[in-house]
Amino acid sequence: MHTDSRMAEEFDRWGRYQSRLSYTIWDIDHFSKVNDSFGHKAGDRALQALAQIVKAQIRESDFLARIGDEEFIILFPDTDVTRH
Repeated sequence: MHTDSRMAEEFDRWGRYQSRLSYTIWDIDHFSKVNDSFGHKAGDRALQALAQIVKAQIRESDFLARIGDEEFIILFPDTDVTRH
């Protein structure tokens, strides 16, 4: 599913049903040094490896997406910050 569509779907669900929704947006600092030192293909492979590691740690219902060069978002449907 396209990132914008999934985000819209989850925010609509949150608004419609007052369901819980948490999300994180994160950025990998200084990642351009990887691209500069090893090339963009190596940088892309590193980002894909990182995404696989993160994906293995989140629930199937969660949604991980790359939203920029080295920026990511994870949507956590039916989750609030008080749950651990």
